[in-house]
Amino acid sequence: MAALITNNTRTFLRVIVFYLLTVLVFIAADSLASTGMARHIRLMLAVAGTLVLVYVFCKTEPLSLHNAGLIPDAKTIYRLSAGIGTGLGMATVQLWALKTWGHITITTNALPFSLAISYALLFLLLALREEIVFRSCALQALCRTAGPVPGQIFILLIFVLEHLLGGMNLITAVIGSGMGALLYGIAAVKSKGIGLPLGLHFGWNTGQWLWGLKNMPGYNIISVEKGYALQAEITGMIAFFITATITILFLYLYYGKITGGNAVPAKRKVI
Repeated sequence: MAALITNNTRTFLRVIVFYLLTVLVFIAADSLASTGMARHIRLMLAVAGTLVLVYVFCKTEPLSLHNAGLIPDAKTIYRLSAGIGTGLGMATVQLWALKTWGHITITTNALPFSLAISYALLFLLLALREEIVFRSCALQALCRTAGPVPGQIFILLIFVLEHLLGGMNLITAVIGSGMGALLYGIAAVKSKGIGLPLGLHFGWNTGQWLWGLKNMPGYNIISVEKGYALQAEITGMIAFFITATITILFLYLYYGKITGGNAVPAKRKVI
């Protein structure tokens, strides 16, 4: 038992150090903005630097890149596509709920195609960086040593903290990012890779932007009627919570039960 506790503690400490280093890499890459470097390039550098940290983490844990969920297989494109479609669908349901109960006005925005591609690439890189940080080696290592529940909770707390420090309000961070972390984490453990959670994450963020539900104009521009801001916020949260819960239940039905430290079988090539 003592050895087990020691191994668990070491893994938790490695995950903390790994996460702090990924933050430093992100800050270093973002600091290149002063040189005029495009944000897309800075994010690519951040992703590349994070992958180097993943490699080092896997060597020290030890954990193979296969078991970290970073090696593609024949179903990677299927999982990624299914995730994107589901994420877009969740955002569409949220828009429908807001149109029905949120007292919003929708204005169509003439968005150039080139700008749409630029935003889509931006959301892909942001989602990729977060999924590598939170749902690859860190989550899989914790699930193998401490178990799925402690591993998911620990990663969820870090995910929420990062969004709080990024300026998100407490309620949105806890309910929105917290539920998102749970959804993406379960998708990663159930599918044994980051392809599915990456698709979900990218699809959700892109769908929200397309429908005008982020703080930037997409193909829609959303305005809330005066006096209904709180109702609109609550409606959006409930819609996300319900669709995320349904998706989680479907993952359990589709993939079945995965228990304990065998959540990621050795040498399975998945992403």
